[in-house]
Amino acid sequence: MNRLSTKRTGSLLIVDDNEMNRDMLARRLQRSGYHTVLAESGKRALALMEEERFDLALLDIAMPDMDGIQLLKILRQRFCTNQLRIIMVTASNKSATIVEALNLGANDYLTKPVDLPVALARIRTQLSHKWADEELEFQRTLLRCQTETSLDGILLVSSEGQWLSYNQRFLNMWDLRREDVENWTEEQTIQWMLGKLDDAPGFLATMVHLSEQVDESSSQELHLKDGRTFDCYSAPVKNLESLHYGRVWYYRDITERKWLEEAQEEGEAALRESEERYALAARGANDGLWDWNLRTNSIYFSPRWKSMLGCEESEIGDNPEEWLGRIHPNDIARVRQTISDHLEGRSPHFENEYRMLHQSGSYRWMLSRGLAVRDEDGNPTRMAGSQTDITDGKVVDALTGLPNRLLFLDHLERSHSRSRRQKNAILAVLVLDVDRFKVINDSLGHLVGDEFLIALSRRMESCLRTCNGTTRFDDKHLLARLGGDEFTILVEDVRHVSDVIRLAEKLTKEITAPFELGGQEIFPTVSIGISLSSSGYKDSADLLRDADTAMYRAKSKGKARVELFDSDMRERAVTQMQLETDLRKALERGEFQNVYQPIVCLASGQIVGFEALVRWRHPQRGVLGPAEFIPLAEETGMILSIGKTVTQEACQQMSSWQARFRECTPLMLSVNLSSKQFVQLDLANQVAEILRESGLDPESLKLEITESLVMENVEIALPTLLQLKALGVQLSIDDFGTGYSSLSYLHRFPIDTLKVDRSFVSRMEPNGENLKIVKSIINLAHDLNLDVIAEGVETADQKAQLLDLGCECAQGYYFSRPVEAAAIDSLISSSIALVRSG
Repeated sequence: MNRLSTKRTGSLLIVDDNEMNRDMLARRLQRSGYHTVLAESGKRALALMEEERFDLALLDIAMPDMDGIQLLKILRQRFCTNQLRIIMVTASNKSATIVEALNLGANDYLTKPVDLPVALARIRTQLSHKWADEELEFQRTLLRCQTETSLDGILLVSSEGQWLSYNQRFLNMWDLRREDVENWTEEQTIQWMLGKLDDAPGFLATMVHLSEQVDESSSQELHLKDGRTFDCYSAPVKNLESLHYGRVWYYRDITERKWLEEAQEEGEAALRESEERYALAARGANDGLWDWNLRTNSIYFSPRWKSMLGCEESEIGDNPEEWLGRIHPNDIARVRQTISDHLEGRSPHFENEYRMLHQSGSYRWMLSRGLAVRDEDGNPTRMAGSQTDITDGKVVDALTGLPNRLLFLDHLERSHSRSRRQKNAILAVLVLDVDRFKVINDSLGHLVGDEFLIALSRRMESCLRTCNGTTRFDDKHLLARLGGDEFTILVEDVRHVSDVIRLAEKLTKEITAPFELGGQEIFPTVSIGISLSSSGYKDSADLLRDADTAMYRAKSKGKARVELFDSDMRERAVTQMQLETDLRKALERGEFQNVYQPIVCLASGQIVGFEALVRWRHPQRGVLGPAEFIPLAEETGMILSIGKTVTQEACQQMSSWQARFRECTPLMLSVNLSSKQFVQLDLANQVAEILRESGLDPESLKLEITESLVMENVEIALPTLLQLKALGVQLSIDDFGTGYSSLSYLHRFPIDTLKVDRSFVSRMEPNGENLKIVKSIINLAHDLNLDVIAEGVETADQKAQLLDLGCECAQGYYFSRPVEAAAIDSLISSSIALVRSG
């Protein structure tokens, strides 16, 4: 009988110096059926430990006087992990503290604020382990007692005849000492045995027969020369692969038969009572229980274990294959390996999650745990444990209640297999991603973001029902959440592609209706990608991959649209992935190089500065301009490293030029800032460090920020600009006139320069609209005491027009293309000569 199978509530000690934290956690745990006791300090906790026995303690790490780590050390000196389970509670995200606690004997940890479902799961797990450890220790002690106090002499012999294990009773029965039998061979054993027996030929015949029929058991009476009679029973022992391992021998002295028979009757009655109690406890347990006798290779499965698989009690026998044979083909090798690791002593316990075939034909996720019972030599003789159905927690999204990625992929695989067997059966996979979801999270908070995802899920379910009357768990249609703000829909029995496109368009329309959340209306849009199985997919997961690719294509085309996957998308995706790989290698190999375009004073023709522009010297594709890799660098976050490298190299180079050309006016260096760089919290510190390292005067550095970047979020942009301005650097608005500038905000920014976008300069005509725009920008800048730089100047007429409009500086191919640093010396020298000659 399992003494710990009856329900236990668990006694918990909560130690936390924060009264609110203690009380809140205690109330929640009490509602879940736990007995809780509270302590406001480590000293109080130690006092309570003297008065009461606890199953588990939750220790806050950060406490005055005696912190959680100090208390943990004291408790582990008094209580082993089988006596008291300890979970640390910490608000710190420092892994070193958590690792120290685990090394000191903590069993687990929780982070603040405490996620109750996670806390309950971990507490249940630790209590289950504790009670299982107590029971297994009891069973292990009981087994040792039974073996050593057994009336039987027990001997285990390997298939090669070596003595593997025996008890003291066996030695006493045969008048042996342990040192007598060290390293005995099979021949020595047989000779010794025959010398003791009255009927040596009969026993020898039995031995010969068993050596030929290794799978047979035997039972016989042995008559010894000293007058005693032994009842001898032997059975073969097999390993997990059913290979012959050896043979176990049981000897019982039946000289005083009557006394032994009475003792046997009492033992059998106690065994029956114990089995009845165990069976009753097993029936009442929520988990399925199993008990594997490794000697006989038979397993007892509790009724609950069988019912988890939809089976009646009589439908499952006691063969290990009743368990292992039902495990999913993709999981069985891992399960067998985990069992083997534990039985061979490479792991402290057996624990594994796997899928098992249900009577319905579907697979259910199971969590199985167990421990081996070993003999005095450490050999496993038995392994017992429990099995829990974790399907709901494994395949259902905790936030929305929708199927998760795991369940979706399982359905997709089975549906794809069916469609390949049926002619003209087509599947469609739709991947939906919320456009600009980060804005919702950042502006309204993650709680509102979660509420939005839940409301969005319900709306999509409603839309699908009105389209086809299906539900989210219908075998023909499935709506699932892949993660974050990404969802997917599986549609079976597609007859026309247009039907799927109409469904996607209906979803986009329904979703754009406003959501009322957090006291505000939200008007979301989604981008949808579609893939169809008619393209001849062999792997079902590729359908999801290509729908995802189509979705990203929809986003790149402006969002809020539907895209159907085609082969060109795959080629572009592969190219993009290769480019990303090359981009990461380029950072390591230093393949990025700056080029510099002169900025010229229109009145004097003198070079007054340079704009640093990055180029990628790709080993196969040659020199790549920013348009070919900067968007990808932005998306992957590698722009941070690239941008920092560009700025460092440019500042070092400008410092060097200024040192060599001291006779000319200090040159200005312009460097572009990407949106990713601009939102870094330590941007100002980074720039200050680069200036210190290069020795460049801050007034010689001009940072260029695009118009749309600063206008998208004025309240965030302004503090960053002020921090940069405080360093002494200059600031420029790049591409001015192409965004959506608000003149009411522009005067608030500490800007020094406006740059007129090349799109206006290139189309300037006398009395034309673009000429008027350029004139307006220049006048606006001068009214705000800003200077102006025109980009993209390619002709003498453009230069003359800009000079007439009062534009101070310009850059473009008319003056010079961007050139490498080595060519700059001659440009500066020519500029100095031009000034001197003027």
